[in-house]
Amino acid sequence: MKKNFTYILLFLFIISCNEKADDKTYIYNGQSVKIQRIKSTDSLFSGYGGESYKSGALKSLTIFENGKIIDTLIRFYENGNIKEKGMVVNNMEYGWWIYNNENGKVNKKIEWFGINDSIYPNQEIFYDDYGNIKIGPSNYFELQIPDTLQIGKNIARIDNYVSKYNDIDKRYLFVLIENSYSDLGKKIDTFTYGSQNPFFGINAEKTGNKIVEGRIKEQTLKTDTIEGDSLSLVIKEHYKYFKKEVYVSDSGKRSELDSILRAKFRKMTKDN
Repeated sequence: MKKNFTYILLFLFIISCNEKADDKTYIYNGQSVKIQRIKSTDSLFSGYGGESYKSGALKSLTIFENGKIIDTLIRFYENGNIKEKGMVVNNMEYGWWIYNNENGKVNKKIEWFGINDSIYPNQEIFYDDYGNIKIGPSNYFELQIPDTLQIGKNIARIDNYVSKYNDIDKRYLFVLIENSYSDLGKKIDTFTYGSQNPFFGINAEKTGNKIVEGRIKEQTLKTDTIEGDSLSLVIKEHYKYFKKEVYVSDSGKRSELDSILRAKFRKMTKDN
């Protein structure tokens, strides 16, 4: 899925230094921003900008640099409540976006994940009118990777995996991650320890910042009846993606999360 933002900027907004009757103040990323409406056709505009409804109500607000969105984009309903909000990178949604109903209550959150030149709705969480998660249509997971890794082998886990594919007989989860080894070079390792909450390993070869990237493969199995008593097994695969920046140390001191994960892994292997 590829989703680019194309804007015909009917109105642009800039910080206003002087008090005027038509000046308005909006909240942008936790800060009060006083803006003044001005007409502009500058395609390389830099500063606060957006669009208006015909009524004059603010429709969207963001920050532009040379005509491109470089920060959070906020869209509004005509009644002034926020409709949706999230980061824009390379003219596409990035990371977690929040979507509200006209009353301003959150009805869903979507994590947009970039794959090559496209974006993919990686995780989706839906809410009812009382703010409770609607499990049925939702699909999300908890990524447990320590912020600090040690040289050598490290442990991590996918926890609390919620799937929207529930009309099935069986589900298996696998974690696929590219690891580098001094003797083997780079290779894709596949882990399934823990089945529905799989543990996986991360190999770190040198100190410094490191980007950990991987995929979660959800394999579903369902038996269907065909032509009388004949059965067919339908196998499908669905993928989720993750990326996290960590720091690799050679101190030998394990983090609290690492110790917790290792204890859980030992208990699981002992019980099994």
